[in-house]
This record gives sequence, structure tokens and C-alpha cells, in this order.
Amino acid sequence: MSVMYTTINGVLYHENRGGVETEYIPDTLGSLIGCRDSSGNVTYTADYWPYGEVRTSTGSKTSPWGFVGLLGYLTDIAKRLYVRARHYRPGVGQWQTVDPLWPEERAYSYSDGRPESYSDPDGMQAKLGPKEEKWINLMFSYFCESMKLHEFRKCVQDCTTSYFPMDRVMVEGVTKCMSEWCTKGRKVVYGRCPGNGCAQTEMHGGSGCTIRICERMFSPGSGCPGMKDPFAWVHIIAHELGHCCNPYDTMDILPNNVTPGGLCNIEVGKCIQQKCAPLLLNNIFSAIDQVARY
Repeated sequence: MSVMYTTINGVLYHENRGGVETEYIPDTLGSLIGCRDSSGNVTYTADYWPYGEVRTSTGSKTSPWGFVGLLGYLTDIAKRLYVRARHYRPGVGQWQTVDPLWPEERAYSYSDGRPESYSDPDGMQAKLGPKEEKWINLMFSYFCESMKLHEFRKCVQDCTTSYFPMDRVMVEGVTKCMSEWCTKGRKVVYGRCPGNGCAQTEMHGGSGCTIRICERMFSPGSGCPGMKDPFAWVHIIAHELGHCCNPYDTMDILPNNVTPGGLCNIEVGKCIQQKCAPLLLNNIFSAIDQVARY
């Protein structure tokens, strides 16, 4: 029997199996938690224990997709999951073979021990679920689109000036660098970071620097905003761009002999969060609505 699948941005959403239409219902990780027939009736539901064993299910399905199945985890007859580079065993929460990227990645551990937040669709490296990744992309897009607007950009410049009043040329350069990062820079949506940071970047990388979203960002109890506080993301992005663009960032004492440079960088980020982000309430809540509908 022939089967045709429909995917959107790499996520399975629909199948046509011999003329029978089925819509897949995903969760935030990409697991199949339900199916609907062509009339909209729910024909199957499921939920899972953190490492992928089926906790409860109702109804029936003909597809081999289950835990993170809508990202390509394929259930075989032994109830293992084929995940491209290797097989995963939900019953023990471990990969069956060593990670091809070992020792850079852990040999057998699944999703760095955070299965509630990360998946591993290529069998080699843990990645955020599609909803979290979409959130990250929208938060950066929101910030960058805001930097194109005169009112927001002037507010950013005013915040920078308030903490670096002695160097007007530097302030203008920082604002320009932040704007240019949106076309020249790079973000990494998942990565290990030292310490307790939610994000990290290279010092003085300029408008071409890389901002790394740390693995802790969506972990419960980490103190990071996750998907709860979009204004906090404005602070984080502005703060990391300060590390990229601010020439005084690592100086213990600024030329005015008053304030450590790194502290000023933190305060500029807070100022942009508190004074600039509220100028664009409709934009940011529109972005949140896009994630909610995803």
C-alpha cells in the first residue's frame, strides 16, 4: 500500500495511506500525541514517559511514528527507535551504540539527560524541540525588526549613552553594530556553555559575532526565561550584542573611573528591556501568538 507524507519545516503533519487521510497531532518535542481522520475525529491519542516509553494510549494507528516520531524517530518491531545514525532504546533511556561524535558528545546518554526539552533527530547531537527553536527564531527576528524602527533604535542609543556618556562615537558605533549583526552575525540555537548563563558570545566579535543559546535556556529551575518572558529575551540579546559590539566590555574601570565595563553592559541590556521593548508591545505579542498557533 502506498503512503504519502506531508511535512512542514521538517515535521510530519499528515499521511495519505491508500487514500485514507490522517492528520498528525504533535507535541512541542515532535512526538505523535494524536491522530485525526478526514472528518476531524480523533482516532488515536498517546502520551509518553520522559525517555519515550508510551505511558497511556487510546484508539489505534497504522503509522510507525510515536515518541519524537514526527521528527523521524521510526519504531521497529523490537520497539527500538531508528534515528538515522543509530538506534535508541526508550526502555533504558540510552542509545544502543556510541555517539558518532564521541568524545565531543556523550557516548550513550540521550539528549544530555534532558528528554523533556531536547530531541536528537540525527542520532548524533541533542537539539531543541521545533517549538522552542521557532520561539528563538521569532525572538531574534523581533529584536532585529525592531532595530529597523527609528523609535526603538533611538531608545537603544539613549540607553547606551546613559551608561557611556563620555564616548558619543562609541555609542553610535555600538548601535550600528547591533543593527548590522542582524545581517552579518550568527546564532547557534543549542550549545553547552560554562557557568550558569542562558546565552553566550565571543568578546568583541563585532557585527559578525556568534550568539550561542545555552542548553540551560529551557531547563526548569535554571533561572532562564525559556518561553515565559519575551521581554527578558530583549535583555539577553541586547546584553550579548553588547559583548560583541562594546569596546569597553572587559575593562575593569571605564575612562570615567567609576563603573566596571561589564556591569555597564548588563545595565544597558536591562535599560533596553525595560524602556525600549514596551514601545513595541503589539509586535512582540504578535510573535508570541505565532508560536502559540504553531
